[in-house]
Amino acid sequence: MSKEAKKRVYDTYQETADIYDSGVSERLGKSRWGIETLTRLLLRDMEFKERPKVLDLACGTGLSTFQLVDWLDGVGEFHGLDFSNEMIRKAEENASELGYSVDFLVGDAEELDYPDDEFDAIISNMSFQMFPDKQRALKEAFRVLKPGGMIGLLYGAGDHISELIGLCKEYAIANKLDRFLYSVSDVDWMHIDLEITQNLFWKAGFRRPLIYGYHRVMHVNPRLFWVSNPYPAMWRVHIPVDVRNRVDSEIIGLMEQGSGKRGFRLNWYTIQAYGVKPL
Repeated sequence: MSKEAKKRVYDTYQETADIYDSGVSERLGKSRWGIETLTRLLLRDMEFKERPKVLDLACGTGLSTFQLVDWLDGVGEFHGLDFSNEMIRKAEENASELGYSVDFLVGDAEELDYPDDEFDAIISNMSFQMFPDKQRALKEAFRVLKPGGMIGLLYGAGDHISELIGLCKEYAIANKLDRFLYSVSDVDWMHIDLEITQNLFWKAGFRRPLIYGYHRVMHVNPRLFWVSNPYPAMWRVHIPVDVRNRVDSEIIGLMEQGSGKRGFRLNWYTIQAYGVKPL
């Protein structure tokens, strides 16, 4: 399952790199609650040494990386790594347009191409849920952190966007879209809970864990969310091409039918998890 899941995640971000910012960024898109805000939430509980060397793991188009640079007033050495070369291409374009100096690299979180004890800190924002082998990724992060270095993760977990997941499952069953149903059901391995997270951190070697959930209700524009968010993008590739436009339209229609004045209601649940590599 891990190899197949990894390919689906890869294909999703390859295909959505050019539209990704429109749905998740406050700065470059139309999001009211985007990557930039989430990065600030993540960074609140981080500790950084003076002029740190920092890695943004699964950095995407660089949105969280740029927020990190701003948080540290540009003082330090900043690196971003992502599995998708298309996302890295877009990150480099964004960095050039916005005036940031970041060393972006294509790579796999489960097999980091960095030497041991390389970074003072690692962050990863809304990506860890997409890692098929979460334990291996954490062990790699532990390896490349310097002793005393800190990792901070923020990611979708638990009942995250459960309303949309339930709607899509019902639609897939009613329309006999077995592969679509299979893809939507991936939340079973993606959305882990607090206890599992804590166990993963301890097994990877991290200590001083600080792990908690963040729960809120949000309302989204159905069409914008469906066409630009990574979750629907990963599910859509399993809808037969000849009916994909129709399915898109019908699901957006169902979301609109279930919307109130503020949009389609989503249960938003993320975990923030921090740990330190012992000296």
